[in-house]
Amino acid sequence: MNMSKKSNITKRFLNGKSNTRHIGFFQYRKLFLTICMILVFSITLSSCSPIGQNGIKSSIIEKYSSYKEDMLDSRQSIKTQDDFYDFLKGWMKNKSLIYEEQNKNILVYTSKWKEYFDKDNTLVTEGNTIKPRLLICGYDNNSFDNSISPIAAFLSIIKLMDDDIPLALVLFNNEDNSFKGLKGFKLPVNNKDIEIFHLNKGNKLMYSTKAGYTKLFTFTKVLEHSPVSLDQIYRIKINVPYQGNLDTRISKQPNPIKELSKLLSKLKSSIYYQLISFDGGPYVVDNPLDAQALIAVDSDNMDKLNQAVVDAQDSFSESYSDDFPNCTYTIEQVENGEYSTALSDETRGDILSLIYTLPNGTITTNSNDEASTIGNLTSLAMNDNDVTLTTVLSAISKGEVKDQLSTASTLAELSGFAFNESTLHKGWKGAKDDEEFFQHIREVYENSVHRSFEMIPSIPSSPAYLLNDYPNQVNITMTDEKEEEVIKFIITAVRL
Repeated sequence: MNMSKKSNITKRFLNGKSNTRHIGFFQYRKLFLTICMILVFSITLSSCSPIGQNGIKSSIIEKYSSYKEDMLDSRQSIKTQDDFYDFLKGWMKNKSLIYEEQNKNILVYTSKWKEYFDKDNTLVTEGNTIKPRLLICGYDNNSFDNSISPIAAFLSIIKLMDDDIPLALVLFNNEDNSFKGLKGFKLPVNNKDIEIFHLNKGNKLMYSTKAGYTKLFTFTKVLEHSPVSLDQIYRIKINVPYQGNLDTRISKQPNPIKELSKLLSKLKSSIYYQLISFDGGPYVVDNPLDAQALIAVDSDNMDKLNQAVVDAQDSFSESYSDDFPNCTYTIEQVENGEYSTALSDETRGDILSLIYTLPNGTITTNSNDEASTIGNLTSLAMNDNDVTLTTVLSAISKGEVKDQLSTASTLAELSGFAFNESTLHKGWKGAKDDEEFFQHIREVYENSVHRSFEMIPSIPSSPAYLLNDYPNQVNITMTDEKEEEVIKFIITAVRL
């Protein structure tokens, strides 16, 4: 089954409207001040570089699209995290960008950055009128498609604003969404009041000054085996080439482990089969890309098996083909000489039962019916001795984390699994809505995007928690549909 459909990105630029009305003498002062603010804002946008209001679409967006295409074209040659790192270094050199290397992190600067800091990385304020800003995003080969949009956006801004604005970009090692490159990392600036913009890719546009906790739950069980007594061996495999994001829309994306377990559970009611192996993943946070199972059936049940797979394929296609093209759901017969043991029926039942109960998407909501806890099954690994399932959980509050921890522990016990939990990321709370930085972000947004501003807490974690000494941080989640809006906002913010 091969499903294909092209998706289009709608690009819009919203223009503000002006109204004329008569005013009295006592309103003159207020009008005068308003006009001055508008003039200053307009001059700031349009002066000193090709990135004025008319240049945003033709310069930055064009450069962004070009950079993103370059990275996508290189995907096949990037196999590991080290490959990605080497590619980025070579790419910086090729684009004549100023950069430094530090423990698998890459620091990129505009030419103006060094003019604003002394040798100890402390801001020199005398004679400088523009605030330096810091841009931060990660690179992760296991989440390549989600990495390249933020990287391309920030690099296009750095490249086209090189002569005008003191900007620095930290491209940090984010292998398996671990934020590892920022742990113990010293920023190239000592001033704690510097403004920091984090950018990542997701399925929902968000500007956040608060982000959630992320926990990993592992469920492990010792396997019991029995001899393979059936003579036909089949491999059933689902491939979903979309890494996805741990956010509120993850449940709308097919999880291949979950989908394959549906078939295996349904088969139990129609034919007898033995489960030889079942694997999927292997990611920490992102949605698993594939899952496969080896099963043994009697030759008399081959037709029933094939029909059950066809029905499952049809159901999968109906549910996901429009939004997730290019998925595959296959079955093939394999030689049975090397497979002598399968899982006991009881062990098979325990595994499928646990998979059924594990979360996939929004788990809890708040009083406004907004998601407050999300989770996803990310990997299933089986060897000769045991099986381990891993789920990831993100929640806004410690209380919600505690509740889900109790629930997961109970599920493990009911299915005969050992349970463990670990903290992948801590929560983060930044500027409050009555603080100057928050008000600045609101003003920039409404003036650049011409829409009412809403700060939305990010349930997934933000690397901002690793930089808690810096209070002026904003975490931005960009989507395919809102790429231009986000870039336009950042351009405006770093010029004021």
